[in-house]
Amino acid sequence: MEPDQRNSFCGVEPLRGREPNADLITHLERVLEQAKAGEIIGVACVSMHADMTASQLVAGKVGGSIMIGQARVMEHDLMTVTMAARDHLE
Repeated sequence: MEPDQRNSFCGVEPLRGREPNADLITHLERVLEQAKAGEIIGVACVSMHADMTASQLVAGKVGGSIMIGQARVMEHDLMTVTMAARDHLE
């Protein structure tokens, strides 16, 4: 996974202003459509905010080893982005 300085959260200055991220909006709209169609029945989400804070949301039917496994994959991806951003700054 290549670090995207605009979307990275480690070692990058907070974004000035609040510019919408088209890629993020596309992904969220796709997830919303899948939820409306009943294809997605639960979600665990971590969000990064423009002020460099983060929040989490758990909604719907969640749990089980498959979701925990996917959360671990996501944790690995976040760590990869974090470490790449640190390496880039050195």
